[in-house]
Amino acid sequence: MDVEALFTQLAVDLQDEGVTTGELYGGSGLFADGTPFACLKRDTMAFRLGQDTPAAQDALRIDGAGDFSPAGDGAVEPGWVAVPVEQVSEWNRLAEVALAAARG
Repeated sequence: MDVEALFTQLAVDLQDEGVTTGELYGGSGLFADGTPFACLKRDTMAFRLGQDTPAAQDALRIDGAGDFSPAGDGAVEPGWVAVPVEQVSEWNRLAEVALAAARG
């Protein structure tokens, strides 16, 4: 799978909601009013769902999902959940949840 193409499609799907793209954590990010809420890093999309929120707990139950370590060194970004490309069918739903959380 071409993960960059999947990211681009997700950005296009959200553009009517004012979502912009840019660099984030050395990868490609999605932003709402300048606030980052999703990031493609290698073959994983991470979503800012909040620390210990029901949305984050739900996302962590997805097969292969886990804490997001932007540098890949084990240091995690609190409130972010990484979801592998194999679970791309979950990305749009999680992006919508993360977008709503970013806009508070």
